[in-house]
Amino acid sequence: MKQNFLKNSTTLFYLSAFRIGVFGVFATLSKSKSSPSISLPSKPQFPITWRTALVFFAFSILFQSMKAQSCEAPTDIQIAYVNGMPTAEVNWEGDTPTNGWILLYSMEGTINIQEFLSDPQNYGNPEANIEFFTEKPHLIYMNMLQPGPYEMYVIADCGINGMEASEAISFTMDGRGEESSEGCEAPFNMTVVVSGESAVDISWEPNDGEYYHIAYGPVGLEMNENYFDDPQTGSVIVSENPFHLIFSGPERFEPRSVFLRKFCGDNYFSEWVEPICIEPSNLASSQDIEDITLTWTEGDYESGWRVAYGPQGFDINDPGNPDVTIVDVNNIPNYTLSVYDVEVGVTYDFYVRSKCSEQNLSGWSGPGTFTPILAPCFAVTNTEARHLTYRTADIYWVPTGGESTWTVTYGVSPLDPADAITVTAQGNPKLIL
Repeated sequence: MKQNFLKNSTTLFYLSAFRIGVFGVFATLSKSKSSPSISLPSKPQFPITWRTALVFFAFSILFQSMKAQSCEAPTDIQIAYVNGMPTAEVNWEGDTPTNGWILLYSMEGTINIQEFLSDPQNYGNPEANIEFFTEKPHLIYMNMLQPGPYEMYVIADCGINGMEASEAISFTMDGRGEESSEGCEAPFNMTVVVSGESAVDISWEPNDGEYYHIAYGPVGLEMNENYFDDPQTGSVIVSENPFHLIFSGPERFEPRSVFLRKFCGDNYFSEWVEPICIEPSNLASSQDIEDITLTWTEGDYESGWRVAYGPQGFDINDPGNPDVTIVDVNNIPNYTLSVYDVEVGVTYDFYVRSKCSEQNLSGWSGPGTFTPILAPCFAVTNTEARHLTYRTADIYWVPTGGESTWTVTYGVSPLDPADAITVTAQGNPKLIL
């Protein structure tokens, strides 16, 4: 980063020098072609030549370039907090940097700011709260903190020009404040769209420029009064809509549940809402020998899916149908079942719905269909016995249908099925008796 900065500054310096140098040459040539003049004696003085002007002007350009490319740390950090209130306001001095600001705060003495600046995405302090945002002043949710002394840094994120952190500021969280939802209307039509490997874009209605509180945490963690006691949860209060929510830390690639509510000032918050859970699409099926695979296209930002399949024409809204199988699927949008789990030759319907949380599911999408079949089974050829001894024999044969499992039946000739011995061979068409 520093090398890029020096490279850009040096380039500007030489371009400036070249420009003034050319100007100086033309000025000298022009002067040499002018009419003769009489030089009068004068007092000794510092000679202001075109070369001198070149140096002064080039250093001026270099200074401006260095100033433009520098990343300035926020200063004069102030936190306004009234004991018993659920929020606090943080403000500071400084221009808006390229990528906005990062707020880093945790229990006093637990933050290594240099470690954070060297690799902010992988900063592994589980007790630290990290918020990315682009507006100031900034509100923080105090009710997610445990009582005690805290330290805080405001960090300017200047993109390719690096990051600069403020001096640490200390504050004390005395106790969690009471909250009320009276008269505070909840947002609606909340959507969450994946944006890169470790971020999502969140939007909602109404887009009124008011403050809204976003909470996120592990999938399956229910929103309740103890939600923020889990160190994997996070929070940010913003008015920007849509908002680009960035996850950080070693677990930043893990799926998250996201909740939203309106902040109406003082201790008033609306009820929490969850994102609209979008139905999956493009249901399809395929069969590879004995495996039937059901596939679909995910909605957006769901944490899993629920799959239901049964005989063609079944009612998906009848939960008591004994012929219907329901399974939950995580991580990958497909489900594989064996041809032996269903009836061969019978057509089946299947439906899929998105699971955004245990309580937030989309509607059913479907039906898709599949019909299990079994490939024809052909008799082997060229059966023979080799390496015969008085105790053993190697039996060989040639498969003709692509199968990999066989049964071998043998006994005293003439073979009596009642007295015969049957064994199974797998993988290679060979059996040692």
